[in-house]
Amino acid sequence: MDLVDAIDDIAQRVQVGLSNAVYRAGKARRQDAYHDAVEEVFTTLEFLEERLSQARYLHGDMLTETDLRLWPTLARFDAVYHGHFKCARRRLIDYPTLWGYARDIMTWKGVAETFDEAVIRAAYYGEDRDLNPFGIVAMAPALDWTAPHDRGRLGPATVAARAGRQIEVNPTTLHAVEVSARTRCPNSKALLRTDTR
Repeated sequence: MDLVDAIDDIAQRVQVGLSNAVYRAGKARRQDAYHDAVEEVFTTLEFLEERLSQARYLHGDMLTETDLRLWPTLARFDAVYHGHFKCARRRLIDYPTLWGYARDIMTWKGVAETFDEAVIRAAYYGEDRDLNPFGIVAMAPALDWTAPHDRGRLGPATVAARAGRQIEVNPTTLHAVEVSARTRCPNSKALLRTDTR
């Protein structure tokens, strides 16, 4: 299976089993429909937890569209989906690998600026009067998005360049990493910068 097919396969699984399933759970009008949707959510989270224990990103060392499509759902999970949409079996922070992965992506230049937890919670809780008729906005969960994530131990962060070449980058600056700044990582066959998080 080439990378395009793998990206499409995982993207479809994430979209149906997590990103859409949290809404099916939250908007369910029957207990069985709610139960089925919640089962999909947590089956998908378990799959992702296992997959990401072996590689830095969903398709190895390279951040792809699939990672960027998954991240908003993970970023909103504890803030909204866990409580408001009743996906309450576990929180994102109860999945150590997924929680580290979500924090890793948050460090990529420009990503944190797309996330405003207070605005997100106000929109879901305050404006969704079908589920929350009085518009009470739940208190924010205690999450530290800036805690070290240690994902660099699984490999470097890379992006695709023209002609299919991969380039190692520093996620916080998006600058290419110089080959002379690398050292061998004892837990991976990949080469890592010594300052990679």
